[in-house]
Amino acid sequence: MEYTLAKIEKDYRIHIPKILLSGVGWVPENNKGACVLVGDSGRCRLLSGGEVQHDPDCCRIREEIGAVLEEPLSSVLNFREESVTALPLRLLPVDIFPHGVGYRMTLPKLLTGIFQVCPGKDSVAVLVNQAHIEIWNLETLRIAVSRRLEELL
Repeated sequence: MEYTLAKIEKDYRIHIPKILLSGVGWVPENNKGACVLVGDSGRCRLLSGGEVQHDPDCCRIREEIGAVLEEPLSSVLNFREESVTALPLRLLPVDIFPHGVGYRMTLPKLLTGIFQVCPGKDSVAVLVNQAHIEIWNLETLRIAVSRRLEELL
């Protein structure tokens, strides 16, 4: 598994080494509409614009987001379930562009809040998983490896 730790710069940008993107099958400079798909409060997946537009699961998510955004308010006293209300926040557009020997990606400010990381201070783990770039906050990574190895084997 290829991975790196990326410091979140004060301008919310992270550096992704070119070698990490060699295993994902798309090149950011030829791609418009890249997004991060937020899996949970500590992990997201970078998707190409083509995946966002054409992958059946992404199309379904976009349809569900559209339905949530178009649903009329029945009463000012009725609040939607939090996870339904937050559904549109699970697919966030990102800027990614060539820079030096890799790429720079601007993390959505909302994502840094969800991840509870501070630009200019914290880092995130950037790794290749299932032919995609994933970005994890370090607490999620720590929890993922906290289970004893003997329990996994």
